[in-house]
Amino acid sequence: DVPGAVSVEEMTELLSLHKLCCGRSWHIQGCDARSGMGLHEGLDWLSRQLVAAGVLDVA
Repeated sequence: DVPGAVSVEEMTELLSLHKLCCGRSWHIQGCDARSGMGLHEGLDWLSRQLVAAGVLDVA
């Protein structure tokens, strides 16, 4: 939503996530604050991770 915003790939590289987070689950979700695009997908990923870790019960 911002001209010149970094891409998911660029952010991953800038934060060195492949090096820092090896052995951990991580996810960067591209999104648009104006339209909401990508927000559902990012929150869905987070909730699935919490369920898988036993932190969140969906029952």
